[in-house]
Amino acid sequence: MKLLLKPPPPIPESILTKSETRKLRMLQKNHDALGKKLGKAMAVHVKCFRKMGDTLRCRKLADKGFKYESQAFKAAIKFGDYKNSLRKKYKLAK
Repeated sequence: MKLLLKPPPPIPESILTKSETRKLRMLQKNHDALGKKLGKAMAVHVKCFRKMGDTLRCRKLADKGFKYESQAFKAAIKFGDYKNSLRKKYKLAK
């Protein structure tokens, strides 16, 4: 048996105020940008690790990647919480 989970429908921007729309877009943009930075940092770390092995430079690159990972998760949580609060406020489907 296959379960098909559908994502919730997007929040219609026609019911949001300008400040809500602006904040939602800003959080989405921040979330996407941090995700891209995380991907690039981890790719550089993997390439360095394959070439040089476990060196201090590679560890610093890994730490940088973990820093971006932490920031990306925080941004994702903020974005998700804000979307859920809007869904609750306007009584939309989750």
